[in-house]
Amino acid sequence: MLEPAVSHLSLTRSSPSVGIGIIERDSRRLFKDISVPSFSELDRVVSDGHHPSIDRLQSIQLVNYCHTGWMEPGLASSYLLVLLRGVSAKDPLSVSQSEWGALNATLGGRLGRGVPFARDCFESVDFGVGPTAPGTQCSTVQAKYPDNAFRAQLYGPRQVTQWEICQKTNEGCLLDSNNPTNSSAYSPPAVCHQGSVSPYYVDVRDPNHAVKAFEFSKRTGAGQDMDSLFIFADQNNITFIGGSWRTVGAAGGWAQGGGHSVLTNTYGLGADRVVQFKVVTPDGLYRTANACQNKDLFWALRGGGGGTFGLVLEATSEVAPKPVPTVSFSWSLTPTPENLRSFMTILVENAVRWSQEGWGGYVYTPAGIIANPLLNASQAAQSLKPITDFFKNVTNGAGGGAGSGAQGQWAEYSTFLPLFTAIVSGSGIPNPKNRAIASRLVPRSLFNPANSSALVEAALEVITRSSGTASFYFATPFLYDVKKTQQGDSSVTPAWRDAVWHALVDIEWPWDGGAEQAKATYKKASYAMDPLRKLTPGGGAYQNEADVYEPDFAQSFWGSNYAKLLDIKHKYDPDGLLDCWHCGRFLA
Repeated sequence: MLEPAVSHLSLTRSSPSVGIGIIERDSRRLFKDISVPSFSELDRVVSDGHHPSIDRLQSIQLVNYCHTGWMEPGLASSYLLVLLRGVSAKDPLSVSQSEWGALNATLGGRLGRGVPFARDCFESVDFGVGPTAPGTQCSTVQAKYPDNAFRAQLYGPRQVTQWEICQKTNEGCLLDSNNPTNSSAYSPPAVCHQGSVSPYYVDVRDPNHAVKAFEFSKRTGAGQDMDSLFIFADQNNITFIGGSWRTVGAAGGWAQGGGHSVLTNTYGLGADRVVQFKVVTPDGLYRTANACQNKDLFWALRGGGGGTFGLVLEATSEVAPKPVPTVSFSWSLTPTPENLRSFMTILVENAVRWSQEGWGGYVYTPAGIIANPLLNASQAAQSLKPITDFFKNVTNGAGGGAGSGAQGQWAEYSTFLPLFTAIVSGSGIPNPKNRAIASRLVPRSLFNPANSSALVEAALEVITRSSGTASFYFATPFLYDVKKTQQGDSSVTPAWRDAVWHALVDIEWPWDGGAEQAKATYKKASYAMDPLRKLTPGGGAYQNEADVYEPDFAQSFWGSNYAKLLDIKHKYDPDGLLDCWHCGRFLA
């Protein structure tokens, strides 16, 4: 299904800090600046200690593209450009303080010290790299510890907290996520260790900073978030197709690893919608990658994984040029074995039809929300009648769910922003905690009558094995044909194109669980996803929400694209400077 025609739009910013601005073009007039009336709403989002350097848009600049052959007269497209910053240095213990000082001088003072978020709550600190910069008062850390938005503005903290610690030794600097004032987390003999927070990082404000960082790495061994973009887009009558966590960076791993949305079914993955990257590659060159130049790098960046091929400083993505109205249905269910089986059977039996009709969204085991940008209210009600009838029966004590509570609610939204707000307020997005994840892309073939019973059984087994933490997302590009776009196919696993569901489990363990409990939880998450793996041999998984120990990760994350990605990795990063688990050097 084709999207409505849209107008040409690009977003950029001259300030060295993160930010956005817009330019409009259509076939009837020249490029024309659009004034941004106020960033007050953006400032409100970040004013609570988030990032004081976000300020008013200073100027608007044109981003040039190769237009030949992809834009018809009178047909317009829209683009959003996002600026990122941040790259970490490597092997700090082998580098002298004088060398770090010299690097800082070449960067104009942009070299920062990576400090664990909770450092100031600990009496005993062991970082191993000398004195650290002053941190935040413990009372502030405790108050802000569960605040994902606050954490996203700082270098050290992560929203999935085990990535702050060395998981092999369990050395780190964490508080109790459920009760940050629990003194047993930080009172002696507890010690704050550097963990996996890199001791140094570079605050990249222009391409030369990235070039210097890569040069230094050879010798010695994130940006606009969804919340800010959605507010900005809403103020300017456009729609950015983005994810469903407020603090996820739009141009980083989200888009470079795939990037799903409640609107992905109709509008594609985040990787599909990127039309240009500006990136510093590890060889020190500042490159523009799009459908006209550096085509191989452009393809690789659109799905090959974040932090793998270069430091992206700008990403330009297609947006809808006007508000996208939606109809949504949300629900909550007190699950029992009987009503859960009935519920999953209805989901499986109707999943393909619902995808064909434009539905997208998130089905959590006890709750969920799905939305449709293609149907009006009456059409939506008819489309979802099987599920709304189920909720009526459950509420009335019928349908195999006597005595079970259930609630369903319809809503209509004239723009995307209030739908996003409804999603993040009702999805139960957790506070920062240790979490093990596994996922699987479920293909269309499993939803036919011959296989649907086996799929229901497998889904129920996943729910049981994960202790009820399984989710089934209608967040695949089922209706979107990326091959018909000017940017062409992306490098995500081809399994996305045939998938109806993106299924995942998300299992927590306590802050003080230690290495053995961490290992056990990772194993549990992987074990929980095995029933769907068994039904999908040679299938795919979403690399951004994947099992850390995914079996045959190359096939699962990239499928037939892996060999080509490997060649591109060798071309642009032959020394393997950019490295991460099951990406980075695994692609070299």
